Amino acid sequence: MEKVNIPVPPWVLLTEEETPDLSMFDDYVVSKPNYGGMGAKVVIMRKNRVRWKPVITKAAGFSPSMIVQQFIYTGPRPVSYRVNTIFGKVLYCCKLEASADRPALAGSQDFRSAGGISIVSNVRHSRVEFIYDEEIIGLAELAHAAFPEIPLLGFDILREVPTGKLYVVEANAIGYVWNWNLQNGGHRLPVEEQFDGIRKAAYILAEKTQQLACWASSGNKPSNNREHKRVEAGKNPAGEQECFSKERDKHHG
Repeated sequence: MEKVNIPVPPWVLLTEEETPDLSMFDDYVVSKPNYGGMGAKVVIMRKNRVRWKPVITKAAGFSPSMIVQQFIYTGPRPVSYRVNTIFGKVLYCCKLEASADRPALAGSQDFRSAGGISIVSNVRHSRVEFIYDEEIIGLAELAHAAFPEIPLLGFDILREVPTGKLYVVEANAIGYVWNWNLQNGGHRLPVEEQFDGIRKAAYILAEKTQQLACWASSGNKPSNNREHKRVEAGKNPAGEQECFSKERDKHHG
């Protein structure tokens, strides 16, 4: 994502063969599987205690590497934003906030006094609500450009306190992101209603299918960058419009 100028917290990769230099980080860092999901095995720890060890999660299985990442302080209790996108278009955008009965964190390095605090916001009894923040949604849609080969993504975004700066901390690509059943205090949150997500996904997938059919019939396929930009902009070059017209006439003529 850094290659397309998406703000991400400083991070390094930890493997069994390679232990990175952590001198650039504060005393406490986030450690999490490089291949994981659903907030499993995401922990905060002192950087001098970071060691490689095999990690297995129920969501994704074995992860051959770990990510060590700068901790982003989002307030007294963890807050994050989940934006699901399909081919660079938002399907839903939610705010997740940890329950008020969780221990409060006074600052970005206050873990000693907090005593074993969790930094994950998407856990049981968390508060979940729709948001319509254009800056957050726009950042997620832009971030999708870094993954043109992946149709469906779930971005986890944090807003730093007190700076207000946004960071994309994860791009989730496993099947769990096709999720229309988020829970809010034991009640289902109808996320498909926020942007008419299921219908929107159907239209986008139909358009994408037509594009691929036209490219296949013409023998020409554009590069991934051009392909993504067209889908993101919702526009088709003249040649594709002609191809679409021919397909429509063939089926309806």
